[in-house]
Amino acid sequence: MVVRTCVSCGVKQEKQTLRRFVWRGEAPFFDEKAVLEGRGAYCCDKDNCSEQLMKQQRRWKRIFRL
Repeated sequence: MVVRTCVSCGVKQEKQTLRRFVWRGEAPFFDEKAVLEGRGAYCCDKDNCSEQLMKQQRRWKRIFRL
């Protein structure tokens, strides 16, 4: 069992239950199959977590160390 933490709300869940994002160009990109190269950030399936996180550009830069 591989556990990851939601970067929005901090809940810990199994990797398969979270959405994975990678940085592509100038914005985060949803890695639907979790196979893209690079650092990944995980967000839970709650709609409010995803929406809130997508609005926070400064937070993405810290998450992906840009």
